[in-house]
Amino acid sequence: MANKRGENILLIYLLLVIIMLFWLISYIFTKKDILSLPSIFCGTFIISILFAIPNLEKWNFDMGERTFGVIFLGIVSYCISFFIIYYLFIIKNKNLKYMKRYSPVCITKKKIYLFLIVQIITALLVYIEISKIAALYGMTDSLAEKILAYRVNYVMEGDVEAKLPSYVEWLYGFSYFGTYILIYKMACDYYNKIKVPKIYILVVSIEVIISLLFGNRGFSINLLIYLSILYYIFYLRKSFWVINIKKITIIKIGIVMVGALVLFPTLGAYIIGRTNDDFFDRDMMLYIWDNLSIYIGAPLKLLDLYLYTDYTDVSDMPLGFATFQNIYSWIALKLNIINWQVTNLGLEFRTDNFSSLGNVYTIFRPFMMDFGYIGVIVFTLFMGTFSAIFYYLIKYKRSLWNRSNIDYYTIFYGYLFCQILFSFFSNRFYGNIFSFSMIKTIILCFIFEYIFIKRRNEEQL
Repeated sequence: MANKRGENILLIYLLLVIIMLFWLISYIFTKKDILSLPSIFCGTFIISILFAIPNLEKWNFDMGERTFGVIFLGIVSYCISFFIIYYLFIIKNKNLKYMKRYSPVCITKKKIYLFLIVQIITALLVYIEISKIAALYGMTDSLAEKILAYRVNYVMEGDVEAKLPSYVEWLYGFSYFGTYILIYKMACDYYNKIKVPKIYILVVSIEVIISLLFGNRGFSINLLIYLSILYYIFYLRKSFWVINIKKITIIKIGIVMVGALVLFPTLGAYIIGRTNDDFFDRDMMLYIWDNLSIYIGAPLKLLDLYLYTDYTDVSDMPLGFATFQNIYSWIALKLNIINWQVTNLGLEFRTDNFSSLGNVYTIFRPFMMDFGYIGVIVFTLFMGTFSAIFYYLIKYKRSLWNRSNIDYYTIFYGYLFCQILFSFFSNRFYGNIFSFSMIKTIILCFIFEYIFIKRRNEEQL
């Protein structure tokens, strides 16, 4: 396979224009819903390109025809399938009406304090176990170093000696997804004009802290994004899906987003041991820009590198192994299939032109590894169809399972939104939704509901 292709720097600008066009179509098609799934799918790739363009020379990034083709096919397939499926649902049901009634979720003060105790116990157990793991590797100088020891040796290297006990992982999952349901209650209370007690803010804050103990900012970021999108959905429900956000609100949101982008590579990285405090001595703006560029823009360059320098397949592995790696890894662990026990397939750290680029290759790399261009089309067509179904459900239908006034369609949509949002980054859609962890999540949500949520008796919706 040839190492490089002829220079065509205009391709990335052409791709930007095409994706912006599809974003505009999505925006109009969903009646100006700026955070609809196709809008966010296109929008994040637009942002990724905008971060990549100023780094073209630094990264030696000359987007090739293959890279252009893969991203183009992915965007077009996702959007077209979404538009068609959603439109078919609409024309099939001509008398559709927006869902209006979302009764409050009932949970007593005693139960919420009990859950707070569960969170504290979870935090202590996670800290104790991570400290034990850090001691095995002589990394005990600080909390950040302990967190780093766990992340490097288990998450990145797959060392079973650094694995947390199963009961701690299950307890954390219970705490994490229990918080998902409580966030739904908060958003639902906002919809019903019920004041949200401050203890709920404390619960969410503690869960963010617990998640950081795992050395992965992603868990905490997902939780906060999920909170934001649920409030956004209930805001749209209050206004009958007509967006009319005040300018001052937009400014406030912008300030929060800028603050989050600044904190992510600085304080966020420092807390989990990814960097030390010497970033205060550097050119702060340049440091933040370089780090954000790696996370947001470099996946495009890495996909390009993969397609032109080491385009390999996984033909010696089971069908769809790269895309459904989490499923195969779980099966391999249970059945002791050594050949399938591959750690972090397709996540190699790369550099080019003496620049570090990270190790994420967009959602499209595993599709290409498994089935080539056909894989990109088929997998994104399914993603678009799946997204359209749930977008339709949260607007016009109520969850089939609703014994406690919990609309699981809305909760799942918030979770789905997070996976689609990071498509520019990695394969979170198939990695997180079609996996054993998804089954585990469903079980934990139902357990939480059974223990903590008061069921309605006579109310029928």
